Amino acid sequence: MSNPLVLVPLRIERMALGRIPGTQTLLTGMGPVKAAATAEHAATLDPSAVAVVGVCGGIAHDLRPGDVICATELHGLEQPIPVPSAGPMARALAHAGVQARIGPLLCTDHIVGPAERATHEASGVLGVEMESAWLAPLAEGRPFAVVRVVIDAAGHSLFDPRILPALITAWKGLRRTAPGIVDWLADPAPDLASAGMVEER
Repeated sequence: MSNPLVLVPLRIERMALGRIPGTQTLLTGMGPVKAAATAEHAATLDPSAVAVVGVCGGIAHDLRPGDVICATELHGLEQPIPVPSAGPMARALAHAGVQARIGPLLCTDHIVGPAERATHEASGVLGVEMESAWLAPLAEGRPFAVVRVVIDAAGHSLFDPRILPALITAWKGLRRTAPGIVDWLADPAPDLASAGMVEER
């Protein structure tokens, strides 16, 4: 079994994280097609743990740019995909000074605008992104965590003029997560009924 694997969709997200020692880091590209191709290509790597890290759009109205989400489940495909290390990852982030919200994420094959996001809020998903569900097969049988930083709040779009400062805030938020991610990867425990130890805000 090889080193832990960190999957990052975009180069700018990889730059924000910086170097994560003792890991393999792969750029997946944006969207489900590239994510699925990465999962197929990397299937022989046999990582000891898998973390997906990047940005997302906010769905819950109390989330703001820079807020951190640890996914408990990935919705959007036929069946929700569990993310068993949400609690341990959130605790590792908290020990590094970053408070994360834990809860489900929605994974889609397209950029979701404000009106569509509003239709998903009642389902309880916190944010929306386009890769993690298609990368999850790489984590089968291994500790698995998904960390996403909100880039655009609910009610805003990526084409909103406020996106530039939000992008900077999200970039800084990603950088703040790196020490906690390093700590979790050093001892990537699965969920031992510990998710409830970090309460949703």
